[in-house]
Amino acid sequence: MTQKIKFELKDLNDNTKSIQLSKDLYKKDLVSNFRELFTGREDCWGKVEGECVRENLGDSHYEKHLQGEESLEIYPISDDGTCNFAVVDFDFKKDENRAK
Repeated sequence: MTQKIKFELKDLNDNTKSIQLSKDLYKKDLVSNFRELFTGREDCWGKVEGECVRENLGDSHYEKHLQGEESLEIYPISDDGTCNFAVVDFDFKKDENRAK
């Protein structure tokens, strides 16, 4: 039996979008599904250092990111003003007060 990984996204209206990926997918399918989940601006992308790279976002950027070769920050607001996803990343140091 093939193991599957399930991704679920909910929009502000509580509509759920699910994608299931089998663990033995080819890279092309993984990149395509990842790109479908995390879609936004296509004319630029960001680096973890905060740099905005003004070039078209292509499959090669997603592939390098999934392989751990390059950071990739996607601007989630599309040309029509819609937002398809949001991500929150909390990093705490041991000596900081954590949100309760």
